[in-house]
Amino acid sequence: DDCWRLFDAGADIVIGSRALPESRIELRQPWYRESLGRVFNILLRGLRLTPFRDTQCGFKGFTAAAAHVCFSRQLLEGFSFDVEVLHIAALHGLKVVEKPVRWVNSPQSRVHPVTDSSRMFADMLRVRANARRGLYA
Repeated sequence: DDCWRLFDAGADIVIGSRALPESRIELRQPWYRESLGRVFNILLRGLRLTPFRDTQCGFKGFTAAAAHVCFSRQLLEGFSFDVEVLHIAALHGLKVVEKPVRWVNSPQSRVHPVTDSSRMFADMLRVRANARRGLYA
């Protein structure tokens, strides 16, 4: 599998990305969800929390060492944990590699576009503040 090759080549973390041109999006999310996701990722990059265009795909693989570094420092729960662990990984110099995915949207998604988006925005600011306070060291 591609993941094992990426780990063998030195990746500490492998993340799936719907934003890669090689990804196959077979059933798209509704337009408003895609738009909210794009805005969220623009904000993440603007705050310099991550360089990745798709942090919320859901697919993430960690080496044991990377999992220890990231999850022992993680402070948030919920949908924003992805952003936090990827930022922790960057702060610790871990190598994160993106991998194309095959995506089929699930209409049963539990993400609420308004309430969860506002919570995730607040969490972005928390991650930034936690990093500035040295809580991820």
